[in-house]
Amino acid sequence: MSGTLSLGGDLYDVTNGKKIYDGVAGKFEASVMPYEKGDLTSDWASNTDSTTYYVAPTADKVLCGETYGRGDEGTVCDAGYDCVSSACAAREDICTYEQGPFELNGSNVFCADGKMWSTTLAAGYEWGHYNETTGNCSTHPGDATYPACYACETLAYAGFTDWYLPDKDTLSALWGEDAQHLDCGATNCTSWDTLCCTSAATSPHYYWSSTEYDRRYAWCVYFNAGNVYNYSKPNSFSVRCVRP
Repeated sequence: MSGTLSLGGDLYDVTNGKKIYDGVAGKFEASVMPYEKGDLTSDWASNTDSTTYYVAPTADKVLCGETYGRGDEGTVCDAGYDCVSSACAAREDICTYEQGPFELNGSNVFCADGKMWSTTLAAGYEWGHYNETTGNCSTHPGDATYPACYACETLAYAGFTDWYLPDKDTLSALWGEDAQHLDCGATNCTSWDTLCCTSAATSPHYYWSSTEYDRRYAWCVYFNAGNVYNYSKPNSFSVRCVRP
């Protein structure tokens, strides 16, 4: 087919609400042009122009949730996120890409050393099993008689459910990672963790670890200075949970 198409205005596909021909510019819309030379199938692709035909972009060039080509979906998300069901979802290893406090799925979290931390839980918790030598409470999954550990195991937060109570060394290292954001006396701490040292615990500045000291005591970290202590298991202390 050859010749000149002369129209007095725009030409539309009314059914699909798409402009086919721009009467002012005097040219067809890019989206109705074929993908490549010899391909006469016109869908409504958002293609890029070449000198002789239009080439559809690839998935890694189009934002997640946006369609291109023949209804394919783009995959571009920020680092640490994957395109899942038309939305950018945090990867399991998002803390490989993020550092410090940030908002994730509507919740505040903190990334340090590849691990993700929750904010302080609202309640205070006992460690459990006073006068018994049981080992780390994390070795007793699903046991509600270890209240501090159980609170983290059952936590659904920021889109994840694989939380656990950190051991003594991990919890202590967290405070040393960024005291500006983690010391409960710091303004920046309360800006991302509003319950920092103000939980309903009897002693909210103290945070339980999962590490047992002996049959009567377990290890905790004092988040006003980073000191590590062992205290009696029935104490009501604060809890921050961690995930891989």
